[in-house]
Amino acid sequence: MSLLSMYLNDLDHAATRARASLALYEQLEDQLNIGRVLNNLGNISLQAGDHPGAERHYRASLALSRAINHTRGMAVTLNNLAEIERWKENLVASQVAYDESLALYQQLGDHIAAASVMGHMATLVLQQGQYERAQQLYQASSAMHTNSATSRGSGRPSTAWAWSPTSSSTTARRSGSTDKA
Repeated sequence: MSLLSMYLNDLDHAATRARASLALYEQLEDQLNIGRVLNNLGNISLQAGDHPGAERHYRASLALSRAINHTRGMAVTLNNLAEIERWKENLVASQVAYDESLALYQQLGDHIAAASVMGHMATLVLQQGQYERAQQLYQASSAMHTNSATSRGSGRPSTAWAWSPTSSSTTARRSGSTDKA
């Protein structure tokens, strides 16, 4: 319910429901779900524009995920922390978190999530003016999406990345789109 409220931009309701869930999971000593809710609280804080609050929740989620060796929880939260570090313009810390997130997703065999992280990494290096590296990452991300979609039977990528070295922005287009990049 809290995630639905978040996506509907009812952040107060989302935060209230998430905190109620957190209290229940804490009573049950359910470490896995405590970590998930902390990550969700980070997402809610981020959407509300509370970057310090988001970082605090993400760091608590990561610490818990590491303590219980929950690989997916670590991967998700590291990706979120990388975004916070990028926002703070701490580009080295952002890259370190992305690298670790990518390695964990690859360890899990989650090619879609790994491709997504690579897209975020491309945005980071583009921000640093590393245009060729950004293009390589976008192309690798697109190939991973294509391969994952093909292995699921659709035969086409779920997302096609368009990139131009003369532009400071990137565009994700749905397959079959007639828009020009």
